[in-house]
Amino acid sequence: MQELIESIPLLEIRRIALAVVYAGIAFLALKLILRFLKRLPPIAKASKLANLTIGLATIYIFLWRISGIKENFIYGLLLALILLFSGYLAIVTAEYFLFDFLKRRDLKRTRSGLPRDVLRMIVLLMVTYGVFLAVFHFNLSTILVSSAVLTAVLGLALQDVLSSVLAGVALHLEKPFNVGDWVQISGKEGEVVNVSWRATRIKTLGNDYVVIPNNTVSKTDIVNYTQPDPRQGQWLYVSASYNDPPNKVKKALLELAAQVPGILKDPPPVARTKEYQDFGINYECRYFINDFYNHPEIHQDFASRVWYKFKRENIEIPFPIRTLRNLDWAEQKKTADAELDTQKVRGYLRSVALFDDLSDQEIDNLAIESPLYSYGVAEDVIEQGDEGTSMFIIATGGVKVLINENEIETELAALGPGEAFGEMSLLTGQKRNATVRCTEDAQLVEITKGNFKNILLQDPGLVEKLSEKMSSRALELKAKLSATSQILSAQIDGEAEKESFLKTIKNFFEL
Repeated sequence: MQELIESIPLLEIRRIALAVVYAGIAFLALKLILRFLKRLPPIAKASKLANLTIGLATIYIFLWRISGIKENFIYGLLLALILLFSGYLAIVTAEYFLFDFLKRRDLKRTRSGLPRDVLRMIVLLMVTYGVFLAVFHFNLSTILVSSAVLTAVLGLALQDVLSSVLAGVALHLEKPFNVGDWVQISGKEGEVVNVSWRATRIKTLGNDYVVIPNNTVSKTDIVNYTQPDPRQGQWLYVSASYNDPPNKVKKALLELAAQVPGILKDPPPVARTKEYQDFGINYECRYFINDFYNHPEIHQDFASRVWYKFKRENIEIPFPIRTLRNLDWAEQKKTADAELDTQKVRGYLRSVALFDDLSDQEIDNLAIESPLYSYGVAEDVIEQGDEGTSMFIIATGGVKVLINENEIETELAALGPGEAFGEMSLLTGQKRNATVRCTEDAQLVEITKGNFKNILLQDPGLVEKLSEKMSSRALELKAKLSATSQILSAQIDGEAEKESFLKTIKNFFEL
């Protein structure tokens, strides 16, 4: 063993030791530089490649210190890999500063990834060409140009790829759509999420990703729902019976469209009579939205509200079938249903304190004349600021009372079965001072001015009692608003309130 050690020249030991030292210093220095550069997102993502490059550079420095630079394939391959990997890291770092910096400065505009991909490819090809020329000392262009067969083979093999690349460049220059636009391409609807050098990717409403080659995109019709105007027209088709006048149906559709969230008021919705069929008349309502992503939800909301609106307006939605009916039986059933509804309404009227002073006969008369309407969830029964001459009693379901101040809605109360709202409008004609919106499907009894006037004409003394009830309610409200109210002042105010209500009710009903 000692002889083996003594046989090793001291110079070789020093050379290896120095090589290890140089390689170790280089490794540590490169590691420190990498640790600093890892703060950049592109370097952090390519950390494995960066570590591989450091390892190859350390090996190359070690071999160089031992035996010097030798022009052979191993040394050339090591150097080529180091230069290529380093070049790639430098490219992605420069790319990050160039494109992501511009993106941060221009947040409102979403940029396509195509220029980034094309520029990266060009620079990588230039770096590769430079490395081959510097390390292996041969010109790639000479080989490619001199080989006509190779050029032909490559041209045929890359025909579709080159076609997609050129189409991608054309799409970027023409800009028929941008990332984030909602489009229809080749029959597929979705949001553009990426435009690369080869393909366009869209995300459908079903959260599916569709990849369409750019050469296909350039050959097909493109429908852009976002540009140049994000307002996009939608259609709702409904049918009504021949017994319902077309103007009544179209008016109901337009009134309903004005209440559906998401439907724009400019341009305004338009309702048209479309065609006459065997079983009814078809209508269409065109409306505009500016949120294509939610257009199925807006459409279903509109369509659901049509049923409730038509039900309240007694507009019949016909069935596209032949039906044989016993007319006598149908009339009998209709009469029986009406009597059942009247009995229900009678009970609802008796549950309201405002009508405690009405006789049974007056309740019966009012019940016969007061319809029972159906409303859907999220429908507005009344709107703040609207004219009103009726009140409502909740039969089933629930509503919430909202007040709008400075475009901010505040919930004041939640009402359920047996509770009423709109008394002031019924008795005085006061404008609606709040919006009432259904929190679930509801049935409401409506008592109108005309029906209630008949009751007041039959019983003139009822006006005094109603005035007293309304003034008491007003006093209770004032007492809640003013904790310092005194009993004496309340009595004086009570007389004044009663006289004021009495006069207003008589004037309103022309008594």
